[in-house]
Amino acid sequence: MIEQFGVSIIELLYSSSLLLLVGTGSDPNFSQRKLTVWSTENNSVLCETSFMYKIEAVLANKAKTIAYVKDKIHIYNTTNMKLAHSININYMQSKIGLAPSSENCYLAYTDSGTEGIVNIFDANLLSLVKTVAAHKSCVARIALNFDGTLLATCSEKVAAGISV
Repeated sequence: MIEQFGVSIIELLYSSSLLLLVGTGSDPNFSQRKLTVWSTENNSVLCETSFMYKIEAVLANKAKTIAYVKDKIHIYNTTNMKLAHSININYMQSKIGLAPSSENCYLAYTDSGTEGIVNIFDANLLSLVKTVAAHKSCVARIALNFDGTLLATCSEKVAAGISV
């Protein structure tokens, strides 16, 4: 089945045989609004979650799976894909990053298209940890190191490394 349809987003679920897939929308069964957990071992769908709007990004570690859709960031428990929390955001082109560590499960995201502000959210405790003024202009990319102790951001003009 997976070979038949276009994939717009693909994410390896930590170091397993599981893939998180979002379709291109060329087929109703492989929509841009559907997150599919695919087993390469069994060559089958394990789980599907549908949204009202197009999925913009998907990130995952052993503890949490993140789906960014329009003006919300949805946080799921990876083990059972149950929704743990949703974050309302004001900016529909937010940038997101997730620490690979399931112990320090930090999610970094922007909430503005004009300010270089990055919010750090603890996805395990489901609470905002801090807000970082990373740039004077809009943030173009976000990344966290494995332990979630370092945040790297860049704007269209400047790159910076910031400690969390």
